Amino acid sequence: MGKSFMRLFLVFAGVFGALAVGLGAWAAHGLDTLLTDKAVAWVDTASRYMLIHAVAIFGCAIALRHQTTRILRVAAALFSFGTLVFCGSLLALAFLDFRAAGAAAPVGGLCLIIGWITVALAGFKRKL
Repeated sequence: MGKSFMRLFLVFAGVFGALAVGLGAWAAHGLDTLLTDKAVAWVDTASRYMLIHAVAIFGCAIALRHQTTRILRVAAALFSFGTLVFCGSLLALAFLDFRAAGAAAPVGGLCLIIGWITVALAGFKRKL
């Protein structure tokens, strides 16, 4: 069971990492001809958060390879869901002008924050 979680989180990390680099490059080189400055800023923010959390998910996945624990699975799941919701809502705002998506951003952001707190709590566990 632990190996399947590790593989799933590696997939999330790889997909989020690739999307983040692509979106960041597009935001820096040419997206301003298609979108407003505000929308380009949303894409840039989404790409930065996506890349940071792709690395965090990757770290959790690697840690799960060595020690399968619930707390690391929870942290990786929170990072994955939070990245999907937070970054997805910013991208929906930027590309689709879907204003209702903005309401989801705080939910995703809260998941990311709780994910980092979960990582910190893992440090207090006697056995990871």
